[in-house]
Amino acid sequence: MSGQSWLDREWSSQFLQDDQSGWDWFALHLDSGEKLMLFQLRAAEASEGSRNGGYRHGVLISADGRTRELDASAISLMPKDYEFVAGRRIPIRWRLELPELERSFDVEALHPDQWMDVDFAYWEGYVTARGASVGERGRGYLEMVGYPLID
Repeated sequence: MSGQSWLDREWSSQFLQDDQSGWDWFALHLDSGEKLMLFQLRAAEASEGSRNGGYRHGVLISADGRTRELDASAISLMPKDYEFVAGRRIPIRWRLELPELERSFDVEALHPDQWMDVDFAYWEGYVTARGASVGERGRGYLEMVGYPLID
């Protein structure tokens, strides 16, 4: 038997700070052989889909293992479509724009209903990436934390 898998390990000593509402974390295996990791910590006062507030980080790993840290101020992660999952409005489709790399991606959840209802509830699951070139297409993993219940 063969295939691909994702091993998710997290090391932390604390949850979100008072001024943070959650995070969105993307890990993509691109058809070019590259790997792309992007995440944002959303600021509590930032509006939904806002580029203001919070913290962003991104790293591109080439097919031969070289890493390139991306300019955080140029990383754009925009929710484009939502679904109600476990009583929450969850962004299941995103537009990622990385002008530094001259790349953009449409990232979509394969199975939107992947809510993990544990002590620190979150959404995590398989996503696909689509774009114009092999460096903009692939598959990966998305984790989203801090999407509240809708009354």
